Amino acid sequence: MGALGDLGYDHQALLDALTDRVVPQRLAEFSLDHLSDLVENLNKLGYYNKTFMALLKKATEDRKGREHAEAVVA
Repeated sequence: MGALGDLGYDHQALLDALTDRVVPQRLAEFSLDHLSDLVENLNKLGYYNKTFMALLKKATEDRKGREHAEAVVA
């Protein structure tokens, strides 16, 4: 990360530097097989993220429902 210079705590500058400089350079070094694996794993990660968020939403709704039912009973 030394090539990025001192970005300090500027998270947007770090993200911009990674997006503009580091990622394209690293992707250019990958073989087609590695790129295919990367895309496959990113797709899996997206699926897992969607599944997790759906479960989290359901758990949150269930909890709100229980809390509401308890408040009505009390």
